[in-house]
Amino acid sequence: MRAAKVGLATAVVILLYAVLHTHGLGALASDGGAGSYTFLQTQVGSSPDPVTYSSCRSIPVEFNLHGVDDPDTTRQVLLEAMGAASAASHLNLVYARDTARRPRPNWGTLEGYPVLIAFADASEIPAMDGVAGRAGSSWTAINGRDTYVSGQVVLERRYWNGELHAWHGHELTRAIVMHELGHVLGLGHVHDSGELMSADNHGKTTWGPGDRKGLAILGKGPCT
Repeated sequence: MRAAKVGLATAVVILLYAVLHTHGLGALASDGGAGSYTFLQTQVGSSPDPVTYSSCRSIPVEFNLHGVDDPDTTRQVLLEAMGAASAASHLNLVYARDTARRPRPNWGTLEGYPVLIAFADASEIPAMDGVAGRAGSSWTAINGRDTYVSGQVVLERRYWNGELHAWHGHELTRAIVMHELGHVLGLGHVHDSGELMSADNHGKTTWGPGDRKGLAILGKGPCT
């Protein structure tokens, strides 16, 4: 199966300078070779506690299918990936609506907006050059805790259109969306080919053991 290069997610808020100097990648976690995971962001200070979405609120998701050659199959793939992310994390990702909203080139999203899944190329989003997808979430302080409030997934439209109906294309494109939704929920990349959150996917189409552990932790954040 063709390897799919996936991009490092970036999470940004308005106070970018302060955020980048008080947050960092979570430490690599492993369990005797039974899987590995990282968190994109942890709480302020040295706490290993990750930034999460509220565990008691649904996460609405909008689709912008502009540029997609087969919207019906694409919609099915996106919904399947959302279902897989929901099942692993126990966070409720729900389709909200189709939208004309376009992704933000600086990757920042605003509180109150649904997560956006859209398709673009480097002419619109320069960071899409050479990758199949990029994703991340923005956070804000709620009740004294940094909490994700919205996010976006951007999928490279030419790559998507070329792979969707290729051999095993349905499984491959679903895996790409699962990977990017992993970033939205808070997982980072790992150097472990047994995990879907590896930066370079050489054929894996399901969550690995570390992916599942990390997503389960991200789903147990407080209700905010």
